[in-house]
Amino acid sequence: MIIELPIFVDHPKASNKAKLDAIRLLLKKVPVAVCGGQGMIETPSLKPVDCGCRRVARPRAEDSFGTYFAGTGEVVELLESLLEQSRIIPAVRSPEHLSKATAAAASRIVYLLCGTPENIGEMAAQANTCGKVPIVNLDLVSGFARDAAAIEFMSRRGIRGIISTHQVPLRAARALGLFAIQRTFLLDSAALQSSLRSVEQTRPDAVEVLPAIVAPYLVRELHRQNSTLPVIAGGLVQSLRQIHDLIDQGVNSVSVGNPDYWLA
Repeated sequence: MIIELPIFVDHPKASNKAKLDAIRLLLKKVPVAVCGGQGMIETPSLKPVDCGCRRVARPRAEDSFGTYFAGTGEVVELLESLLEQSRIIPAVRSPEHLSKATAAAASRIVYLLCGTPENIGEMAAQANTCGKVPIVNLDLVSGFARDAAAIEFMSRRGIRGIISTHQVPLRAARALGLFAIQRTFLLDSAALQSSLRSVEQTRPDAVEVLPAIVAPYLVRELHRQNSTLPVIAGGLVQSLRQIHDLIDQGVNSVSVGNPDYWLA
């Protein structure tokens, strides 16, 4: 049971923290449950917060998929947790492969490398219903500009994160509480240094490196700078052994477009 909760900012018994929680929850359009003075209403994936006058339910961090208000640090922490549960990330290149991707027990995250304004909401809903976190590669889908309006459109349709090589959509994603993953290509040492500078400017929640085989180079450079930014490898993945080797070298996760590697 979901109930719209009036913001009780003037209630004398409400703590400041409870007021802020309630406001942020409503602004994020997160389902809110109230007790109405009769006890807590049980709602999936929610736990009660005692405000002194009634109980407000807020999402558990592990289930909120980044939509729960947070500073950037909390979003990164949540993404790191999801990546730990998603060593192999299915990268869906056509809608007919989405069902297999959402059935893959090896990952909490699903990449959408396809989609249009007409079907992106349906694809996101399918992923969310299966308990997956849909993250869209904005540079590969069709019919979307690389601007804040496109990001907001996707957010309202259940997309939980954005991948892009461009700073504007990534900053817009962060502003909306979505995961912002910066995609970069490492062709040589100059590209490596350029990527490091770009990451410092954009401040994404994670970096995806292509091709996958060079991702450990970025991991080592980030460690030298005392950075714990998550690194995802992608592109030219040839075997499960290669995936395991990348993980052993410090890569957080590997995105894979070949359905044969989406372990069920």
